[in-house]
Amino acid sequence: MSDRERYPLEAVQTVRAEARREAERALADAIAALEKAQAAHERASASLRQFRVDENERAALERQRLRRCSAGELQREEAFQARQRARDAELAVELARARKSERAAATAVETARQRLGRRAAESEAVSRHADRWRADRAKAADERAEDERDEVAAARRTRKA
Repeated sequence: MSDRERYPLEAVQTVRAEARREAERALADAIAALEKAQAAHERASASLRQFRVDENERAALERQRLRRCSAGELQREEAFQARQRARDAELAVELARARKSERAAATAVETARQRLGRRAAESEAVSRHADRWRADRAKAADERAEDERDEVAAARRTRKA
């Protein structure tokens, strides 16, 4: 086999290797996005938990204070509680969005992992084929060289006889 002979599927091999590298990059990006979504989900969950804890403590104190208050103070407290319920609802929506984003990121990671698996298998198949092709070419070249040596040896024997 001459060193100059090119593997006929070299372009496919190059494309498959690049597709595999791209799938690896996509998986890394998807994992980073998942980690970011998980962190956002945790922050949203912690914010909602802390808000509710703080609100429960404040409400308990306020209930004690309201036992001795006027109608105006009761109205202000009711308006404040309405704002607090609205804030609780906003935080709950934010948490739901974070959960949805986290699930989408997890799905993207799984998709990227599957794509990487396919690309790696395709790349490996082409690489194995290239290795077999090179081995076959080397074997054929060795056999040709052996045949040539046998012919030379046979020609020498017939000249001596």
